[in-house]
Amino acid sequence: MRKLKRYIYFSILLVSLANFFIYKDIFVRYIIKSSNAFKTFIFTDKIKICTLMQQDINSILSKDVNNWSVTVRDSSSNIITDVNGRTMRIPASNLKLYTTAYALDKLGPYYKLRTKIYKNSKGFYEIKGTGDPDLNKTDFISMASIIKSHPYYTYATPKIVIYEENKNLWWPSSWPHSDRNYTYASPITRLAIASNSNTYSLKEPILYFKDNLHKSLKTFNLNYNVDIIDNSNYKKFSKRKLIYSKESAPLYMLLSLANADSHNFTSEVLLRNTAKSWDSSIASLRLSKWLIAKGIDSSFIYIHDGSGLSRKNMTTTHSISHLLYYMSKHKYKDYYISSMSLVGARGTLKDKYISKSTNYKFYGKTGTLTGIRSLSGYLFTPHGKVIVSIISTSLDYSPIYFTDILSSVHKHSSCNS
Repeated sequence: MRKLKRYIYFSILLVSLANFFIYKDIFVRYIIKSSNAFKTFIFTDKIKICTLMQQDINSILSKDVNNWSVTVRDSSSNIITDVNGRTMRIPASNLKLYTTAYALDKLGPYYKLRTKIYKNSKGFYEIKGTGDPDLNKTDFISMASIIKSHPYYTYATPKIVIYEENKNLWWPSSWPHSDRNYTYASPITRLAIASNSNTYSLKEPILYFKDNLHKSLKTFNLNYNVDIIDNSNYKKFSKRKLIYSKESAPLYMLLSLANADSHNFTSEVLLRNTAKSWDSSIASLRLSKWLIAKGIDSSFIYIHDGSGLSRKNMTTTHSISHLLYYMSKHKYKDYYISSMSLVGARGTLKDKYISKSTNYKFYGKTGTLTGIRSLSGYLFTPHGKVIVSIISTSLDYSPIYFTDILSSVHKHSSCNS
């Protein structure tokens, strides 16, 4: 009898373990921190395939279907169409959807990047930045004016110290060196003029910053030496007085720059400030951990930067759509959705994928690398908001495929309602 009971218990255990491994991706536990306590609730990742939509999209992709991934979710997160949704692919700039969600969740919509000038008690001025993408040459006049109006009386020739990260941290290691000659892969520095988009600043961003500072100082007859110091040497508790602080646009506007305009510098700066590290490998790891905490399977995300320029980034349309659903329920959802391009209206979708079904109805993020096209976002239909994520590695790429897929989703959006 004892042997029989042990056999029964052992059988139940085996069945339980088998069910866990079969359905581990279906039951996802979210832990969301509120202002006062932790709230735990479970989303069920249900599959309710809309046969008409699935067949229509399969027909659109036809023989090239293996080079495509498409995941469509309804407003309740039910998967209503899935084509290779768990196949790992390079997301290109669709990775920015991860970065901007992370930044918005952690920092809030009104967070601002700041460029500061301090007057140190030891007889020098200090300039420290956080990567404001809109810092420009006109700001240097304000900086020089402030320094002029806060003189040192006990030091004959005070100097200016600017803090910057080590050059090894200016680019993610996986960015091709050939790309670094172009503005879309400009160095990610704490102090940058116009996001380091100048030809000189692409190679020597801090020397360019230093030269412009010198020129502005001379307009006030100030001839101070300017030293460049590694940011790791910034002494946090040194006695200093803040005399100037230039604020960036609020975060919700920076999100639009990253998503609607697909601005790589801004995306990378947001990742570093949110993760509190200028080391892209550390920052990417912290982003990954945040995504995992939101229910995304760790085996479906390999992140190497914050903008999607790295070809080592890998994820799935299933994971992207999962994150989009999470953000559609977020307290800052309106800021997130409105930061994206709008078909026929603005951003990278202003002139793309336009049809009667999509015009002014699809808020999304595009992505483009050689051999890669991606598109993810929210399609507003008469039957509710539908989440769509598409990645293509097809050599036979044509914009009409994306337009037809979105039109099919719109056409069959009432399928399971």
